[in-house]
Amino acid sequence: MNDLKQIEDMAKNYDRASRSMSSNSLNSVETDPDHPFFTTLDEMVKQFVTAVQEVKKCQESNLKEDYITATSAAHARADALIEEIKQYDLLADLPDSAQLETSNVENSSALESLLGIAFPASIKALLKMCSDEVRMTAQQITVKGKLASGVWPPPGAAMEMLQATIPCAVAVKKLVAITKSSVIKARLTASEDRKKKDLWRKECLQNAKVKQLFALWEKQNSTQDVRRNIISIFIRH
Repeated sequence: MNDLKQIEDMAKNYDRASRSMSSNSLNSVETDPDHPFFTTLDEMVKQFVTAVQEVKKCQESNLKEDYITATSAAHARADALIEEIKQYDLLADLPDSAQLETSNVENSSALESLLGIAFPASIKALLKMCSDEVRMTAQQITVKGKLASGVWPPPGAAMEMLQATIPCAVAVKKLVAITKSSVIKARLTASEDRKKKDLWRKECLQNAKVKQLFALWEKQNSTQDVRRNIISIFIRH
């Protein structure tokens, strides 16, 4: 039952985060282009946690007729989160070579331990791994819900249904953490690339100006040489 405390803590944390974000939303939107996406992610996680809490209520009240509806809702919330992340252009356009470094991840050691990986790691591979884990664990919630809703369910089936929500909640937490770190890294990389392009453009323009000045100087020198030749001809004659 201690594991179920994680879900309740997630709900409380997202409630606090939502209130904090709403008070600073205007400034954040103006300065951070990814703020709307992060806000959407947080809201979707909150909706998932709410759906899981509904599964818990059904189990505690032994509402067998609602097991399938409640578990299907949690499954749907998890799938919707995966699709939202998949469709974010900044992540979709990332090159296969893009990697997350230790410096890009908050609490990197804890996340490495949770994921069972070591940084640096491929962003696309991490997102796929976490998405697959959310998808598989979400499916298990539905499977356990159908089993527990049967006419003669196995002993402890309702508790197994509830326990099935824990791995999915943890997987959702990992996916969101990796997604946010990946978006931040992608945004920084895009900014650095833009700066490099701007610098290259300035250098090209500067080189073009130098070439123009050099051509003008050559032209002026050529004109002066012609004048000298004409003058020398008059002098000799």
